[in-house]
Amino acid sequence: MICYETSDASDLGGKGYHQSLNEPDAHTREALSHYRNSVRTIYRLLQGAGEKLPTDSPFYLTLRFDAGLENETVEKWFVEQHLPKVINIPGVPRVRLYAIDEAVSRIMTEERKLYSAGPGKQRFLATYELASRDIPKFSSWQEAFTGSRGYQQALKGMRLDHRDLFALEFTIYSPA
Repeated sequence: MICYETSDASDLGGKGYHQSLNEPDAHTREALSHYRNSVRTIYRLLQGAGEKLPTDSPFYLTLRFDAGLENETVEKWFVEQHLPKVINIPGVPRVRLYAIDEAVSRIMTEERKLYSAGPGKQRFLATYELASRDIPKFSSWQEAFTGSRGYQQALKGMRLDHRDLFALEFTIYSPA
């Protein structure tokens, strides 16, 4: 996983960023020839809870999902019920919910042509910073994924397409 955090999703639609993507050097061309089944999706932040720590959490869990006709209701459940529950679990310093930015995600570049990465089909991306890989096994974690009566029907329509747990190897910060 490679993740870029920007001030705004539109930053990744800008001329300066795309200039570098449209002029890949030989090293980039060689490296990208090894990518398989890549997805490159740009998301915009909808809601978050918790604070950025001075150092990154060692584990990063991502959920990519869609809920079809229930997208708005699932988004409301996430913000109203899920975030307050999950952020109170010890070892979960930060949680964020993103929605796909269709326009920026679909911009074709020379670099994307090299590894055939298109945008994902999932409307939402949820990210969880975790102190331990075992946190998703906690009963409090499981309880955070249930909804009150008003949300149970919408949650049945939620299609979790990808659940990935990453151990962070390194982080590079912008000099600014």
